[in-house]
Amino acid sequence: MTFFSTQDKAKISQALTRAEEKTSGEIIAVVTGQSDDYRFIALLWAALIALAIPMVLVFLPQLTSWSFRFQPQENIYLIQLVSFALLSAFFQWHPIRLITTPSFIKKKRAHRYAMEQFISQEMHHTSHRKGVLIFVSISEHYIEVIADQKVYQKVDKDVWKDVVSAMREKIQQNKPTQGFVNAIGICGTVLQQHFPPEENTKNELPNHLIEL
Repeated sequence: MTFFSTQDKAKISQALTRAEEKTSGEIIAVVTGQSDDYRFIALLWAALIALAIPMVLVFLPQLTSWSFRFQPQENIYLIQLVSFALLSAFFQWHPIRLITTPSFIKKKRAHRYAMEQFISQEMHHTSHRKGVLIFVSISEHYIEVIADQKVYQKVDKDVWKDVVSAMREKIQQNKPTQGFVNAIGICGTVLQQHFPPEENTKNELPNHLIEL
């Protein structure tokens, strides 16, 4: 899926190249539209509401002026099945799925997907373990920077919070390309301080935006 224009991706690629020219570290940028489909949330809400239907039918007449004869058990069961089917279809609608998914679940799923990308992009297989991943998940409004072993040992973790803040600011201004460029620039400067260029340094990771 494409989220950035050709020109935007070229700017990000140039920023990656510039940043890595001044360090022996590696930077990779990844963006995804969504970190999970959250279909289990739709089924969960549908099931919870369907299970609550018998209680509603029992107590509603007592709490209101409504008066109707309680339905036989088989009718209640049928109402539950139909309600579950209709509610499942309703909650499967993408915008509803996102709205009804608790933020802490979206955050956990986005973090997990970021870690999966760190592995799948083989950042942990680089020869010097000096890689940094900049990860953005659009639907979850989630940004994370993950540093490899040697970088994590030398760089204060609060530095990556500053990178995330700088990028979030630009994204909120509807300037995601500039957000990536700024974040890459900061990461390049940090890596340069701790991991200056080395002779015969090999570029092991792609210098372009990876869209998932």
